[in-house]
Amino acid sequence: MVLPSTQNHLDVKDIEQGVILLKDGSASMVVQVNSLNFDLLSEPEQDGIIGAYSGFLNSLSFYVQVLIISRRTDVSSYLSKVSQAQERQQNQLLKERLGNYKDFVQQLISKNDVLDKCFYIIVPYKSPLTGGSNNNSPLNMLKKSFGIGGQSKELRFDKADLLKRAFIDLEPKRDHVVEQLRRCGLKAEQLNTEQLITLMYELYNQDSAKNQPLQDEAKNYTTPIVEPKIRL
Repeated sequence: MVLPSTQNHLDVKDIEQGVILLKDGSASMVVQVNSLNFDLLSEPEQDGIIGAYSGFLNSLSFYVQVLIISRRTDVSSYLSKVSQAQERQQNQLLKERLGNYKDFVQQLISKNDVLDKCFYIIVPYKSPLTGGSNNNSPLNMLKKSFGIGGQSKELRFDKADLLKRAFIDLEPKRDHVVEQLRRCGLKAEQLNTEQLITLMYELYNQDSAKNQPLQDEAKNYTTPIVEPKIRL
């Protein structure tokens, strides 16, 4: 008896050219958005951003989903840079202070969870060729985008054709979202394949990803989705 792999229970079919392809024939682009400190803005600036964001929402003629993820901040690379700066420092006093600063940061993160919030906007696409439409409920589309809404029926479709159709539908929507958010003073950028793989890995491996982050670049992997050579 061959037990099903974990991937059999996920909706993700593949990730190509910055697009998540799902088993039910739908696809999604993910746009990462930076944040701003609203409280530090003056009242006229706050009113301007509220008006721009209201205009963004009113301009949408398609579904989008807003995803907010809180994750523990990884400062290992930052501490490594501090250590390198400490080794290069010739002034003994500054070298000692860099060491004290590094110890302070290490103690701070060991006693407190330093969290970072990441903001994403998911732009979904549903191919009419698979019997669906773009009028799926926003909640279901959000769950499907990350394969967490329960296992969907896997449909047979041409992956290259789906990718082509998804680009035609999603690229104008992505550009519209990016431009409207720019008017709000926010920088938005579509995640590429490597960034999507890293995001998926962290979502599905929240505990192990803290201690075992992806070390290799995604482009060095043969495929983001593991497939057996022999199918039984």
